[in-house]
Amino acid sequence: MSYGGGDQWISPYTYRKLFDTLRTAPTVTDADLRDPGDLEARDRAGQTGVATVELEIIARSDLQPVADAGPDQTAANGCAVALDGSGSRDDDGDRLAHLWSIVTQPAGSAAWFSDPEAQTPRFFADRAGAYEVELVVHDGRVSSVPDHTMIHVGALGASHFCTYLPLTLRIR
Repeated sequence: MSYGGGDQWISPYTYRKLFDTLRTAPTVTDADLRDPGDLEARDRAGQTGVATVELEIIARSDLQPVADAGPDQTAANGCAVALDGSGSRDDDGDRLAHLWSIVTQPAGSAAWFSDPEAQTPRFFADRAGAYEVELVVHDGRVSSVPDHTMIHVGALGASHFCTYLPLTLRIR
């Protein structure tokens, strides 16, 4: 790896020493950035020279992801409600982690999610009434502002039935 022209090259030991120091330092302060580093170079004839190198570390901006909990829904009591957070996005292209939670629910309810960390979990309500559910997404550095959706659950009547797909039937 040359730093100039001709036969000059950076000593592998010096190069490794500089970058090992940067990699193992727990933090980099402004003072560290103001102190230049010296790299030793040696040509094939064995003559050495020193070059001063200044590193500028530029912080990567990380945009806040946007959570999308989907539209409000209506369901019958005892039926699963399919939630969909796939409309959530991260404009930096980072992979998102999802976290669903219940904000408000009818008194005495023990409603639950099939998997509160899934992008598209099922929500199971156990009482008629209004449920407010929120979704927060996280890109590994920054969390979104919570997005809310309402689930209005009515009593299961004779004209209502629940469909759970995919179905698995076991015949004995």
